[in-house]
Order: sequence, then C-alpha cells, then structure tokens
Amino acid sequence: MSDKPSKKNRISPTLDDATQRRRTGLPDPANVVSERELRSPKGARYKVIRTRERDAYDKPEES
Repeated sequence: MSDKPSKKNRISPTLDDATQRRRTGLPDPANVVSERELRSPKGARYKVIRTRERDAYDKPEES
C-alpha cells in the first residue's frame, strides 16, 4: 500500500491559503480583463481568462 493519502483523504488548502499563493503559469490578477467558463460536450469545465499580457512574438498594437 502507498504512503500517499488517497484523493478522498487529501487536505485541501483553505480559500485564504489558495488566494495568497499564485499558481505557476497564471497571469498577474491586475492584468486580467475578463473570465468566463467553458463547458465541453462531455461536461468538462474550463476557465477562459483574457488578459492584457503580450508575448514577445505578438505583433505590436497599432495606435
């Protein structure tokens, strides 16, 4: 038997802990423009986040 706790017995962080920690790969909350939920035909839920962030390869915005 494994020493790892089962998914059912794992302790989830409290909301305060979760909001204080930034998840790797997520944008700075100050750059988030909008969020919406997307559901797949099979019922999987995804969060779509629009931000002001740009990648180095993105074309510059024209003024």
